[in-house]
Amino acid sequence: MTSYLHGPTIDALLARTSSAGVTAWYLTDRLGSVRDLANTSGTVIDHVSYAAFGNILGESNASAGDRFKYPSASRRANRGCPGIQIRTGKGLRRRIAGIKIG
Repeated sequence: MTSYLHGPTIDALLARTSSAGVTAWYLTDRLGSVRDLANTSGTVIDHVSYAAFGNILGESNASAGDRFKYPSASRRANRGCPGIQIRTGKGLRRRIAGIKIG
């Protein structure tokens, strides 16, 4: 089972550690989109290029990447779009991208 290290804000991913103990660090841009994934020695093991609105133009090593892409949201395989979650009020979660609101 893969575990994730999250930052202080929503969808702020910092790192992941696989069940084998392999850690990879998420390198994001100012929007929070995952641009690179680096190993513990700092070598980039996956690079993602985006077009407008988060469409993926290319990925250097998709097998090293995972479902977190633009903007650090979990990309749903069946629809290919990010399932963005927003917290409002006292921990209320709403989903956007055609799932559920409210």
